Formats: sequence, structure tokens, C-alpha cells
Amino acid sequence: MRTRLLVRDFDPFVVFQLFRHLRNVNSWLLSVLIGLVVAGVISAASALSGSFGHVSDFQPVQDFQRLFSLGRTQPAVPEFPLIRDITSWYLVFVVVATCGIVHRQWQLMARCLSGLAENGVLRPKPVLTLGRRSRWLQVHRYVETERPQEALNNFIGRINDVLAARVARWAPVLAGISAFLVLSLIIADKESLFHVLVPRALTVSKQTEWLSSAYASWWASIDHPVGLIAYFVVAFVGAYVIVLQNLIGVASVYIIAALPDLAEFDADWLNRDGHYGWKPVLRVFRTVYISLSLHGLTISILLIVLGLQSFPWIFGLVAIWVVVVPLYIAVPWRLFRHVEDRAKQRRVDELGAMLGGRDMDESPNLAHARVVALEIERTRRARIRPVRVLVPELSTFGIAVLLPLVLTAAQIWFSVRFGAVKPGA
Repeated sequence: MRTRLLVRDFDPFVVFQLFRHLRNVNSWLLSVLIGLVVAGVISAASALSGSFGHVSDFQPVQDFQRLFSLGRTQPAVPEFPLIRDITSWYLVFVVVATCGIVHRQWQLMARCLSGLAENGVLRPKPVLTLGRRSRWLQVHRYVETERPQEALNNFIGRINDVLAARVARWAPVLAGISAFLVLSLIIADKESLFHVLVPRALTVSKQTEWLSSAYASWWASIDHPVGLIAYFVVAFVGAYVIVLQNLIGVASVYIIAALPDLAEFDADWLNRDGHYGWKPVLRVFRTVYISLSLHGLTISILLIVLGLQSFPWIFGLVAIWVVVVPLYIAVPWRLFRHVEDRAKQRRVDELGAMLGGRDMDESPNLAHARVVALEIERTRRARIRPVRVLVPELSTFGIAVLLPLVLTAAQIWFSVRFGAVKPGA
């Protein structure tokens, strides 16, 4: 009879009180509610400042053709009310989608470890030994027991407490980082937002005049303070959620790194969840890949719209994404890559022991030996991938990861006019 591992779940909701109160709400319903509120706020703000626009201002097809010089279109008019600003509507979508994805991600994280323990794929170690890696990770600081079946439970409890205390202490700093990212984006908007649509036939002085008129007409420009405030608030919410998401992400990677010293990995050979007991991890990482893809695509769009000259202003957003991509992919893969081999070897050893060390032909119960042999064959064919990505997800994720790099290289080496250089620069 195997000893059951005692484990509490990691609780990401301790870092954000709003989500903590809504932790049991359906994430997609929450996204719809947030979307309605955000859309209402920016629509009301632009309407109050007289920059909401009319139906005739909605011209995404024409602006797309102007962006890539497709077909024959009239030169862009330097008027950008909210209804024409597709970029801002996309950023609103990103904010809303990020809130929904993060909420769902945290829900899955908040029951992942207990789910793994219930599936029997996390087992107590025979002896709790904290080796060199544990000392390097300072795991001993969070483990106050020598009983193997209680070590992980103790560790997670301490992590939850420490994380809640530190986030509460450093909340102003996290808010300051979020505000800095948003202010940098606002400066980039002022410097480069409409360069992609400026008519190239104009002289340099006329282009400068066109850009000034375009920015002045923009619903969230300095000339429309109510719209600017609404833009800042919505972008701040998105940036703050992203900062917290990555804080939780780093903590999760730390927990994953410590897991091999606190528990043994195994597999559910009844395969009741279709993934040999590892479905809770797969579901969490699916949201990770979706989130990374969304943010990679957003960075790509910002590079297209703002141009390479605004890269210093969005460097913070790019830096966060560049750092977390390898962290969230490479570290879990490295730590989980041997789960399959070790689980299979343990299972084969257990099945072999059922034969008492005899060959199948020497077994007194030939029918039983054949059943064991079939089970060994099934074990060897099993595919256990705790962080496996399906092909459609992998292709989407790969495009989102590579696209920002490709766009940057294209603008540098091939002078693609996604983001035009400033007139007079």
C-alpha cells in the first residue's frame, strides 16, 4: 500500500485581492464582464472629449491597404477618433484576454498539486534528503519537517505565506513598474503612433504637420485628457496583471525546480485522465503557451505600428517577454523530461517482481505471466509528457515567439516600411 502524499495547493490568488474574491467565478464570464466595463470606460471617455467618431471613420480595410501599400487608396486623413483606432481596440482585447487567461491559469494552478497527488503521480520520497540543488535553491528555509510525506505540504504552505507577505510589502513597487511600462508606451504613442499611415508623397515638413494633426485628433492624446486618463487606467490594469502573472510564474518555476527533492514522480497506469495522471500540469501549461503567444503577437504588432525607432520605449515589455519565454519553457522541460523513463522503469520493475524473477516460460501460472507481459509492453508504449504541446498549439506558439525577432531583423536588414523613420530624422 503506497503512502499518500500530503500536499496543499500553491495559491496564486494571494497576490491579487480582486481575483481572490472572484476565484470561483467562471473565467470566460469574468472576461466578458471586464470587457464590457473596459469598452464602456473608453467609449464614455472618448465621447466626453468629442473624439468617439462616426461610422464613416471606421476604415480598417483602407488603413490596412495604406499600411502595406496594397491597391489604390486615398491618402490617410489625419483624424483618429476611437472608432478608427484599431490598435487601441486590439490592446483593449489583449488586456481583457490577459485578465481572463491569468484568472483561468491561477484557477488551474490552485488545484494542480492536489490533483497530481490524487492521481498518484506525486509520491513521498522514501527518505527526505536535501542535496546540493536544494541548498542552492534554499529549499531548507521553507521545509520545517523531516517526514517525507509532509515535506511538500510544508514547503508549499511556507511559499504561500512568504509570497503573500512580500507582495503586500512590495505592492507600491509593482504598481510603479506597471505605471512605468504604461507611461513608456504612451510616450512611444506620441512619438511614433501614426508613422505607418503618413502619406509618403508629402514633403518632410508636410509629413511633420500631418503627424502633429493626427496625434492631436487621437482620442487618447494629451489634447484629450479624459481619453488619455482612460487609456492609462486600462493599460495600467493590463500591465499590473502581467507583472503579477510573471511574479507567480517565477514562483511556480521555483516550485517545479524544488519538486524533485520533495517528492517522487510517477504515472497513473490506469490512465484515468488520458495523460497518465499528468493532465493538471498539461492544462496549466496550455494557458502558459496561449499567454506567451498572445503577448508575442502583441509585441509584434507594436513593432509594426510604432516602428523600430520606438523600441527603447517598449523595451520593458519586450524584456519581460524575452526573459520569461525560456524560463517557462526550458526549466520545466528539463525537470520533467525524465518522468516518462523513470516511471516506466519503476513500473517494469514492479511487474517483473510479480513474476518472482522467473522467465515467462518458467512461471507456474502461464496465463498470469502473459497478462504481465502484455502490461509491460503497454508500459513501454506509453507516452508521458507533462509539458507536451499539441501540434496546432506548437505552430501558433512558434510563430508568436519568432515573429517579433523576424520583424525586428526585417526592419533592420531589409528596410521594411512597417514603421517609417521619423520625418527629418
